[in-house]
Amino acid sequence: MSNYTIESVLRREQGEKTYFFGSMRNDVIKALTEVLVIEKSPKSFLEETTEGGYQRPATYSRQRQIKEYLISNKDAYVPPVLINAAGGWTFRPYDANRPDIGALDVQGRAHIIDGQHRLGGYIAAWEEDQVSAKVDFIAFENLPLENERTEFNVINTTQKGVPKAISTYITRDENEQNWVAWEFNQREDSPFHGRISRIGKLSGSMLLNLQSVAKNVSRTFEHGSLEGLEKEACLNYLIKYWSIIRDTFPDEWADGDKAKKADWDYKMMELTGFIAWSLIAPKVLGRAYDPTTDTMNWEIVEKLVSRVRPLDWRKDGKYAGRTGEVGGKEIMRDMERLIDAPESE
Repeated sequence: MSNYTIESVLRREQGEKTYFFGSMRNDVIKALTEVLVIEKSPKSFLEETTEGGYQRPATYSRQRQIKEYLISNKDAYVPPVLINAAGGWTFRPYDANRPDIGALDVQGRAHIIDGQHRLGGYIAAWEEDQVSAKVDFIAFENLPLENERTEFNVINTTQKGVPKAISTYITRDENEQNWVAWEFNQREDSPFHGRISRIGKLSGSMLLNLQSVAKNVSRTFEHGSLEGLEKEACLNYLIKYWSIIRDTFPDEWADGDKAKKADWDYKMMELTGFIAWSLIAPKVLGRAYDPTTDTMNWEIVEKLVSRVRPLDWRKDGKYAGRTGEVGGKEIMRDMERLIDAPESE
C-alpha cells in the first residue's frame, strides 16, 4: 500500500538503530506487512514471501484462536509486535520543536519479525467478523536482513513464557476448574493443603503443579450427573474424595511426607497416581451421586475406592516406568476392572 500514512508515531534511537512506536489499524495490516518464511503456509491471513525467508510458516488455526480471543476479550492488552520497515517507511516530524513526534509515510511492506500469529489474528478479526482494532508496533527504520534474522533468533531462543501454573493461578477467578484447583490447595481440610505449586516448581513439600490439578479437576467431574455442580460443591466433593483415598491407602500416602522424592516407594503420590484417580473418579462419584436429592453417598465411594486395594502401586512393580498420561490411563483401566469385577460385589 503506497501513499499510506501512520499518524502519531514516536521516534527513538538506540546506538546506531532508529526505531518507531506506533499503532496501525487491523484492516491495513495485510497491505503494510509481510513475513519472510522458509516455505509458505498452506493457509495464512498474512502476506508471505520466501525471498530471504528465515521464519517457519504460520499456523492458521493458531491465528484463528487469537482472533477468537481478541473478539471475546476486547479489553485485553496485547504486547506490541516487532517489525522492520526495511527502509520503506519514512518518518516525517510534525514540527522542528518536537522532532521525535510525527508520521510514517509508507511506501513498502515492513517485515514482521515477531508477532505473525498475533497479526494474523487481528487480520482475521477484521476479515471474518469486521471487528476493527488498533495494533501497537515497534518498527526498526531500516534493519539489514542479516540483523533482522539475528533479532528473530534472539527473541525466539531466549524468551521464556509464563509458567502454566502461574497462568492457571492468574485466571482462577474466570475459570471454575482453576478456582477449584487453587482452593484445593488453600483449604485446611484438603489432603493437598499447601502441597500444590502455583509457580511451576516442585520443590520442598510441593507435590503437584497447579495446572495439572486443574486439568484433572475437570476430568473428575466428567460424569453426566456431575457436570452441573457449582464450584463450591465440586471443591467439597474433591476434598472428601481424596480424603477417602488417603485414609484407604495410608502406606502409599506416606510417600508424600518423605523429604526426597527419590525415596518414594509408590506411584500414588506422583502425578501419574493423581491422573489415575482423577480418570476413575467419574465412575466412582457418578455411582454414588443422587441428582434427585443432590447428595453424595460416601459409603458407596468408600466401598468402590477400597476395591482398588489389590492394585500394585509399587514404583518397581507392574507399572514401573509408566508415568504421566500414559501411565495414569493404564493404571485407571486396571482400577476399573477391580471396581467392576463381579467377585468384588
